[in-house]
Amino acid sequence: MRKFKFLMFSLLLAGAAFTSCSKDDLLDVPEIDNPVVTIKRDGVAITTINDKNAGEVVPVVARFDMGAQESRLEKIKITTLVGGQSFVVLDSTLNDGWFNRGDKFVERKYNIAVGQSTSTITFETKDVKGRVGSTTITVAPAGTPVPKVERVVLLAGQLNTTATYGGFYSVAIDKSFKLEDAVTNAQYIDFVYYYGNTNKATISPVSDPIFSKYEGGSYVGPTGYEKPIAQFAVKNATKFAAATADNYTAGTMPTATFAAEGQTNLAVGDYRAFKTVLGQKGIFRVVKLEGTDGSNRSITLDVKVIQ
Repeated sequence: MRKFKFLMFSLLLAGAAFTSCSKDDLLDVPEIDNPVVTIKRDGVAITTINDKNAGEVVPVVARFDMGAQESRLEKIKITTLVGGQSFVVLDSTLNDGWFNRGDKFVERKYNIAVGQSTSTITFETKDVKGRVGSTTITVAPAGTPVPKVERVVLLAGQLNTTATYGGFYSVAIDKSFKLEDAVTNAQYIDFVYYYGNTNKATISPVSDPIFSKYEGGSYVGPTGYEKPIAQFAVKNATKFAAATADNYTAGTMPTATFAAEGQTNLAVGDYRAFKTVLGQKGIFRVVKLEGTDGSNRSITLDVKVIQ
């Protein structure tokens, strides 16, 4: 009987010790505490996109879950590797910017642009204890894409929100983006169109300092782009130079000096050559300028990519 009582007492002590342990004391497999990232397409978790052509956009939902100890998520980071170059396209705290702080998880819709070559996108989250969870998906075009050499490109002015196309253009994908998708596919954006009071019809690299220019404490860059372009984690410095009709017709690049600066006050019939960060080069011709105010401005370009 005494042995039985001693055994019961020992079990009670062990139980008390067990219940008094903290989550940290009980953790035998640290990996289960890391946040979990899942990318879903049409409700199904994926690691690859390879059934769409270059230039198409695939909507996915990125879900960021707390780890086993439910430590609150703190940051989100999205990194793309394309053409051998790594681009951080989003780096945000969860209670600021693109994300709202979630209870146990955060979901974010994300439109992935399919490029001309294979790329990877890594979605990562970090909790307040510094634990990191991530997942990487591979994005490849279906078949072997043949990029169009000659293209017609329509771009909307910065305040033109009714156009079906956007004001940001990617040479690599041959696609114009509206603002939201341009921000999260910033690694592909080669130039942007705006129409200002002083710098009228302008094609500019997103890296142009004018987008963060202040005088006397007031923003003096293009109206409507002060906050949006500040959201770009990648600001590609596409370089431009003056070109001629002969350059365009013959498909030859000019010998002029190229610089990463806006091409301002463009007029119909103007030619500009460009070189992108991802290695594309070519010449565009201004075909049409339309609109009478910010709500309906647009530009039409003939773009010739020179192989």
